[in-house]
Amino acid sequence: MAWKNRYKVLTGGLRLRVRDICRQVCRENEIDILRGVLSSDHAHMLVPVPPKMAISDLCAR
Repeated sequence: MAWKNRYKVLTGGLRLRVRDICRQVCRENEIDILRGVLSSDHAHMLVPVPPKMAISDLCAR
């Protein structure tokens, strides 16, 4: 099913920049990326986050 409100914005240089930012944030928090996929309109990441850290805290850093 295609979502009509999804815009393909993660392309070219922006896609590479988003990937680098995700890697940098995880590296700074000493978290390994187990699996990650960048699509043209969204990203998926599987990361082991410690129970004492909220996902929102990881993303906000």
